[in-house]
Amino acid sequence: MAGTKGKPCTYVEQRPKKRKYWDEDYVKGLEQQVQALLAVVRQYERQFGILPSSETAPLPLIKGLVPDEHQEFESNLVNYRQHEHSDGLKGPISLAETLQNHEELPQFPTHERSPVALEELSVMMWRMNLGDGAVITQDGDSALSYEIAADCAVESSHISPPEEILRYSQDLSLLSKLASAFLDNINQEHQFTPYTSTSFLDQYPYQRIDETFLHTAIFATGAAFLASRDPNMAKVGEDFAKYAEKLVFDCCRYRPTLSVIQGMCILSFRSLSIGKDHLGWMFISMAGGLCVHLRLHVLALDECAGRALKPTSPEIRTFWMFYFVDVSAITILGRNCALPWRRVNVPEFHTTLNAETADLAELSFAWQSQLWYTHAEAMDQIFAPSFEKLAMAQQIRLLVSTLEQLNTFFRSKPHRLHMNNEAAKPTVFFHLQYHMAIMIIISSFLRSFTSSDTPGISEAESNSSLLVLRSITSAASETIRLCRLYRDKYTFTMAHPII
Repeated sequence: MAGTKGKPCTYVEQRPKKRKYWDEDYVKGLEQQVQALLAVVRQYERQFGILPSSETAPLPLIKGLVPDEHQEFESNLVNYRQHEHSDGLKGPISLAETLQNHEELPQFPTHERSPVALEELSVMMWRMNLGDGAVITQDGDSALSYEIAADCAVESSHISPPEEILRYSQDLSLLSKLASAFLDNINQEHQFTPYTSTSFLDQYPYQRIDETFLHTAIFATGAAFLASRDPNMAKVGEDFAKYAEKLVFDCCRYRPTLSVIQGMCILSFRSLSIGKDHLGWMFISMAGGLCVHLRLHVLALDECAGRALKPTSPEIRTFWMFYFVDVSAITILGRNCALPWRRVNVPEFHTTLNAETADLAELSFAWQSQLWYTHAEAMDQIFAPSFEKLAMAQQIRLLVSTLEQLNTFFRSKPHRLHMNNEAAKPTVFFHLQYHMAIMIIISSFLRSFTSSDTPGISEAESNSSLLVLRSITSAASETIRLCRLYRDKYTFTMAHPII
């Protein structure tokens, strides 16, 4: 029509022509398959060498490959073999020459899904959090299976210490005094750190940020212990505590390690000891969150049959150290624990001890940890909202069974924890913890028996109320006796917050 009217013929393309693009993911997938197949070939050659030649031997289909895939695999394999041996071979190499005795070879990977592989993949996906910049690493013998990416790392040297800290760090005698006060009077009894000497003072405060945080917390707590004798130590302790508080979030962000949990538990202990309960609660709650992040609360959990993680002694000891401080906090503050006992699946503390070389403090701590875990199991039922709705007879049965359980546990203690004339501090502390656990449990039943004088109460229920009063009176009397014994022999200077 344009030609008949003498006008130039032009066409306007309404839609741009579609351009074909390669699917890069698909191409990469194919390349990875080729590399995997070549790796299999190399493995076969290393294991079986070059098999006798048989040009005419038919090549059965390899198990797991459909005919088209088999043909492609055969072609790629022949090309690869010719390329690998082109310098030393005169003629072409057939696939049959290589795989003549294919029945003797390991079974070729099939398209069947491996349950173990799927289970491991599920575990990996559950444990990986890309939002935190975490990367999966080799497990080894440890349950700590991921770490912060290297490009997110930060060193404590990048965080300039305050002038006060720099001045204190130049006084090695002061640092040694604070560290010794902590190690001699606090650490052994509460198992905060594995330190037995002051060798960790080297290069402070220019250490790894998690180590700097832990050591700063140690100095702050040691200074608080000495403050009752030297008032000047109160300011020193506050300066170290403020510096530790500045480091704690960077530690959680860049280097969440066992040292950070230990440091937060030490700061929680210090805060509870000097009456700063709100800070003590905050630090122990943060430590509980980091325990969950590092999977310390499930060290005994077998994630899958193909991945057997072996918890290390520092991991087990760090968790129970946290659990003990957590119990101390909830006992003092009357709040819920930071990490419920139902979520705890950890080997017992005594599994890290050598029965022949373990000292009394470690043994006492192991039994105290197990005592409070047993106590938490019973209190979970007593503190439940449905407890008060139970009939009086059911409440009495629960009380009796709980007391029997704790009494059985207490009677099974080793001979070294029996009270004697020495009245060693770990022994006194274990007995004190037991009677306090009894008081906490029985006190929950007092309100239930306040109506024992009202009409309709049976004689059995009335007798049960007398049992409760006698039990709590006996436990309270024993607690007072132990506290006085502790005071007379060790004084109350920086004693455990529960005392």
